[in-house]
Amino acid sequence: MKIHLEVLTSTVIKRKKPWSQVIWLGKERESLFLLDGNRVSVLYVPSGKTKRNITKLSALLSEAVCLTSTTDGLHLLGIQSSGEVFIWQKDSDELKTICGLSGLLLSEGISLKGNCRLFSSVDCTELLLVIDFKCIFLWQQDQADLKNHTLSGKWLRVPTHSGTLLPLPDNKEASTDATFYNSEVFGKCCQLSIVFNKNKNVHVTTLLIHFDKLSQSIKQDKEDISISCTWSHIDWSLKNSAINYEPISMQGAIVCQYTHNGQILAVGINQKSPAHTCVLFVSPFIQTVLISDIKGAGVKDPASKRGRLVSEHCNSLQDQCEHNLLAS
Repeated sequence: MKIHLEVLTSTVIKRKKPWSQVIWLGKERESLFLLDGNRVSVLYVPSGKTKRNITKLSALLSEAVCLTSTTDGLHLLGIQSSGEVFIWQKDSDELKTICGLSGLLLSEGISLKGNCRLFSSVDCTELLLVIDFKCIFLWQQDQADLKNHTLSGKWLRVPTHSGTLLPLPDNKEASTDATFYNSEVFGKCCQLSIVFNKNKNVHVTTLLIHFDKLSQSIKQDKEDISISCTWSHIDWSLKNSAINYEPISMQGAIVCQYTHNGQILAVGINQKSPAHTCVLFVSPFIQTVLISDIKGAGVKDPASKRGRLVSEHCNSLQDQCEHNLLAS
């Protein structure tokens, strides 16, 4: 397959430290935003200049521990060290907040100082928070509460069982992604996968959450939340399919991305030699894995075994329109 790309414009960002995320925000008036930790800037492409002062967010970002956006690019979300979540609608410049998590974290003895990932449904009525790959919290908005600036809802810690395999602290390569979607069979769902190395195998732990009235009721803090949670596991040996498989344990060694329909999880497996990097296409539903060798794409000398530059690793995966996967 050949894809012809045209460069419409380019710019040089005047900052020595690279930004961790580049996202589009807004529908009526799109803008390019740069995210890095608790910093947010608007990029002006023609000049390469950035604007840091976003009035509604300036007072919140200093305490933010995690930033993310909805898949449609309409909302920017963040969670502060206090446990308060903020949701900014870019087009209307409207800011809403979610409280109630701090008490739950305190009772569970959990801190937000670790690795945090926040995922949101498109309409921001459900949130999924993952802390250190082992503590998972779900928030559901009360349907009657639609216009208040402080949104009311229920926080729940998603239960795990003794057989749930999760990364250990020394699994620095661990990566996670989640998606909210609607299924004709199951209705509204959320799917989360955590990928890490285990005994030289690639292990995928997946959580499937169903949101419907027929689901089992989970009771917490005298509140009933009707969801069902199903855990599944895939343990895949790349040694049988990739002769030169040499796993590495470092942050960013594994990257993963769900397709928008939640059917396929793409997993980029970086190795000691970037020329041997491969992509797994995992279907958690039917326990199927397909391996794709990217043939050393992006590596200056794919035939060389000496190339071990982190800059030549696969750093991100993005599901584009018509299910085209962009690896960079």
